[in-house]
Parts: sequence; structure tokens; C-alpha cells
Amino acid sequence: AAVRTAKGLPATPQECRPSTTGRRWWTLGGIRHRHVSPNKYTSLSDRDPKPLEIQRAQIVTKMTRYQDEASRICGKRWADITRPELDFVDKTLDEEGFSSELVKKSHKIQMDSLDKITQTLTDFGINYTILTSGESFTNSLDDPDEPDSPSRADYAMRHEMFHGKKYDILISAGGDGTFLRAALGNKAGLPQIGVNTDPTRSRGKLCSMNASSFGAALQRLKEGKYRWLRRNRLSVRLYKSNTQGSQIEGLRTIENLALNEVFVGEKDPCRTSILRVRADDAAFESYKCSGILISTGTGTTAWSSEASKINPQDVIMVLRGIERVYSQIKLDNIFSNGFDAGAVSSAANEAASNDLLPPDAEEIQMLVREPIINPKQTEKGLCIWQGQSPSKATLVGDGQENIDYSSLRSICKRVTVHSAGKNTKLVLDGRIHVPLERGWEAEIFVDSKKALWSFAFD
Repeated sequence: AAVRTAKGLPATPQECRPSTTGRRWWTLGGIRHRHVSPNKYTSLSDRDPKPLEIQRAQIVTKMTRYQDEASRICGKRWADITRPELDFVDKTLDEEGFSSELVKKSHKIQMDSLDKITQTLTDFGINYTILTSGESFTNSLDDPDEPDSPSRADYAMRHEMFHGKKYDILISAGGDGTFLRAALGNKAGLPQIGVNTDPTRSRGKLCSMNASSFGAALQRLKEGKYRWLRRNRLSVRLYKSNTQGSQIEGLRTIENLALNEVFVGEKDPCRTSILRVRADDAAFESYKCSGILISTGTGTTAWSSEASKINPQDVIMVLRGIERVYSQIKLDNIFSNGFDAGAVSSAANEAASNDLLPPDAEEIQMLVREPIINPKQTEKGLCIWQGQSPSKATLVGDGQENIDYSSLRSICKRVTVHSAGKNTKLVLDGRIHVPLERGWEAEIFVDSKKALWSFAFD
């Protein structure tokens, strides 16, 4: 209890567990975890929408590929590059195998959209400032780029946006990547809205409009014809405890909050990540893998979802395995007549979508990537699965029974990671890199008091 209190957590685990009304539960490592179906958990807050008076806006936009390549080739800031130098850039890109015309076309679309956004703000009488987010925009803890990188935004302006409240709204002008970078820096709790500047090339799941419809959205905000959308974010606490877990040293919280996910793994992707992981208050599980993903409700539809999808080849391999173990099942007729493995993989992935969480969920999803599986959990007769839940099994053999199967994907309230690797890092939304030294632990959880607020127009 003393350890939990020192971490800022309730003294007893029971206080962390919400009501089970309308939810399903499963057991992992002796701890009950709940699964929340999207249709039973609304993402739209009950916060009363009122007409917004927007006087000053902060725009976060991105460096285009053309700007980035031009700065690389010329070795100077984009603003300082001359017209003759751009001709040299075009020639160099073509020689390197890029299509300079396509890169310039994408650049023009971005700039045209940004012009539409700024003109719309001017028409509404809204003052604005623009920050361009490049590779160094938010990598403040472990930035591999030089301090004078051409893409580094002005420090004073960034500090004003991140910590002050001089703006009424934060506008990301780009795609989902730009939205995430803006969210990482949005420490002042500004309402954030995403404008997809190139819908033909960007999915823009986090963006609720394009540049052409931006004016209509502003009008609806002005009239109060919108709904608040709450997106919970992940907070990370680092500390070092003794072997008994009764003392905590060096407790600190990372300033930035992750909107999508926190990745934990080795800095070198070729190295195996050696991690001890605990979901809620269960016992630590040891994993050798290529890292783990801890995702918010927003993040369960992003990297985590793509990393866990089943493809048609997986379906065929599993069916062949079934045929070998259960000899009474013959699949030759199915295969000879043509088997729609694509439809089966789509159905399996659709079923897995039940694990997706809404943006305002206080639960998080943990996914172990490319684990090295213990053979004793997969050999014939040693892993007897009961029921259809993908998170529960009974292991038998070697005199052991009723042992929980080490879950590679689960939903919980909090994940604690203990590093036993050589150069482990935490990466927040693909941008902020935080070293996790051997023997240290990272606690990752939803901080509901620091949610990101956006808007829904429907």
C-alpha cells in the first residue's frame, strides 16, 4: 500500500476497479480485466457545448517532403533557399530516383491548404501564429538532431504554446502525424482540431475536416453546434524500486503525454527486447520480444491494430496445423475447390476489433510484438484452451494444471515495465524517446485529468 501511495495510486487495487455494469470481464494472472465494447461506451463527453469565442489560434503545420529534401540538399533553411538552388534540388531528386514533379505537387497542395486555413481565420477575424513541425519539433528529451536543425521551431513560441494559455484553439494542418505532434506539445490543454490538408494522400483519422470545410466548422463552433470529443492520453512515470519493492527512488513523470501509444523496446531494432511486464497488480511476466505497445483508446485503431492483424497466409498455416493435430479433420476438399482465406482473415480481424476501445476509455491495451514463445506453452498436450476467449487457457502437463496462459494482448488499467535489456527506450507517439535504464521501471496509465479535447460535428 505504501508503494502504491508513493506512486500516486489508490492504496488498494479494488479502488482501481470500476463498476462492471454493462461490461465483460476475464482473468489474467489472477487479476480481473474488463473488455469494453464500442457500442456500450460513448466517446462523446456530456460536457455542454457552448458558442466558442475564438480570438487567437495556434496553427501547427508540417514541413513538406519537398522542403525537407531541399534543406538536406542545400544544407540551409527552407526560407533561405534561392530559386536557382531549387532548380538544383529538382535535378538532384530526379537523379536520386524521386519524382521531383510529384514531390512538388504534394508540396503545393499542402501550401494551398494552409493558405485556405489562414484566409478563413482572417475572414473570421481570428489572429493566428504558425509553427512548422519538423523532425526536431517535439523530440526534447532525447533529440538525435542538432540544436540548430532547419526544422526546429522557435523555442519561445513553442514554450508559449506548450505551457501558456494565450490561445483559444490549437489547429493541426497536415495529417494524423501532424495532429499527434501537436498533441504531444499541447500541454496547456487547448482544444485541438485537425484539418487534413491532403485527403487524397492522407487517411486523416484524427482530422475532422479538410481545408475547404474549415470555414463551416468554425461557424459551427461559433454557434455552439458541435459536441466535445474527449481523447484520453497516456502518462509515464519512471522510478527505481529495491528488490522488495518497498522503496522508490528517482520518481519522475514525463511531461509529454501520448495520444496513441507508448512503445517499449530496444533502441536497436535488431536486438531482442528483454522485459518484465505487469498488467495492473498481477505478477510480472517475462518476455523476449521485439517490444510491447501500450495503446490508448485512440491508439487501438492505429499501430496496435495493424500489428495484430491476421493475413490470409496466417489462416492457411493455422488450418494446416489443425489438420495435423486433429487427423479426423480433412481440409483437402476445401483447398481443392478454392478457399477464401481473405474472407476468413477479414472476419477474424473484425472479431478482434471487439478489443478496440473508444477514445475516452480509461482502459489501455497492451500488445506484445513478435514474442519468443515458450515451447512448453505450445507443445501438444501442454496448452489446452477452454472456451473461445483469446485471453484465457488452462495449461496442463508436468504436474501443473489451471495455470494462466501468458497473454500477449490484454486490456487493463495500468502497465508496469521493468527493463532487463541493454538499451531500452520508451517512445511516445513515435516522437519522444525516453531511456529506460536497466533496473528501472516505467508505469504507463491513462491520466484522465489531462485528456485532449477535440470536437465532433455530426
